[in-house]
Amino acid sequence: MFGRRAKPERIEDVRRAVEKKRAGGGKESPKKRGRARTAAIVAAIVLILGGVAIFCLRDYINFYGIKKLFSSFDVGNYGSSSVETIELSYDSALSPLFLAQRDGLYVATGNRITIKSYQNKELYDEMISLMSPAAADRGKYTLIYDRGGRELRLFSDHTLRYRGASEHELLAADVNSKGQLAFVTKADGYRTMVTVTDEKQNDIYRWYSAERYLSAVALSESGEEFCAVSLAGSSGDVESRLSFSSIKEDEPAAQVSLPGELVFDLSYKNNGSITAITDRALYVFTRDGELVSKYEYGERVLQYFDISSEDHTVLVLGNHVYGTETNLVVLDNSLKVVSDGETGGEVDAISTDGRRILLTSGESILVFNAYGDRLDTVDLPRGTRKLIQNEEMGAYAILIDRAVPVSTK
Repeated sequence: MFGRRAKPERIEDVRRAVEKKRAGGGKESPKKRGRARTAAIVAAIVLILGGVAIFCLRDYINFYGIKKLFSSFDVGNYGSSSVETIELSYDSALSPLFLAQRDGLYVATGNRITIKSYQNKELYDEMISLMSPAAADRGKYTLIYDRGGRELRLFSDHTLRYRGASEHELLAADVNSKGQLAFVTKADGYRTMVTVTDEKQNDIYRWYSAERYLSAVALSESGEEFCAVSLAGSSGDVESRLSFSSIKEDEPAAQVSLPGELVFDLSYKNNGSITAITDRALYVFTRDGELVSKYEYGERVLQYFDISSEDHTVLVLGNHVYGTETNLVVLDNSLKVVSDGETGGEVDAISTDGRRILLTSGESILVFNAYGDRLDTVDLPRGTRKLIQNEEMGAYAILIDRAVPVSTK
């Protein structure tokens, strides 16, 4: 349409050149083919050697640290600008429990369970008597249960999916991303027992403990394995035991004893491994109870922790002497140290999610990214009872009558 029109003679010349090339004029020379073949062989050798090197040095390579070099979290994009103050009504004397799940804030006390959206809309409200409200969450499911009582409430995307009560007193419980439950209760004729349910909360397995009291349980993502913690003591010595079990077997596949240690929490990861944290060390086991890795605190004392993330574990370690510096330790999923540095103040509480680590220190919030890098220090709202955060919505400070957004940008 634009420019000068090509002459017919030139069109004919181009046509002849194309036909000549198709007839053999465009064949690659043997020398050129040889160079290409050599380059391909060299590239293949480099890839093979590189793969072998990574495999052989896998125990010395900090992949989380490598990820850190190629990743950066934009501080300004954390949270949402549409968050609002959430009006709350709870009895502060009844051991309130607060949990941030996606776009919902769960509040459970001794007489009530309430869920409010981050737009201050009430999603659920129930008057209920709870001795000691506790919670477990995974994926879209949130379980609220009564430790010391019998009530259970399972929510999916803030909608009640199951309202039930156990036969015996509840001691611990867990939920997986399929909505299956595992809970520890007392049992007639036994010390305690573990009950596993299907996705519709029908009982599918029970394991009875005749010798020891079980204090905690974790359920795998498949729902086919669970790990239970028991505690025993004699002559002033304490021993924790981890029992690795399958719902297809009557007896545990393995049992691991941890003499002199108290297990605080344990959690299954998506790959089937189990992280257990004690007052002395952090452990990673296979589903069969084989020890994969261990991180010891040494002379330092565990103050706060979070083992819920798939990618990393967060610890706050201090010294025996009050007032001395505390350290924020971030470990990758193989327990290699990503960061181990001073917090810059005494730590009163910790709140973590996939992108931020928030430490409350006096009247301030110490803001770190997921790699333990210090980002900022912001003021803690006066009268804050608890600091919680949600990766989508950011951080909230729980006050006596409301939850207010806190900027950690």
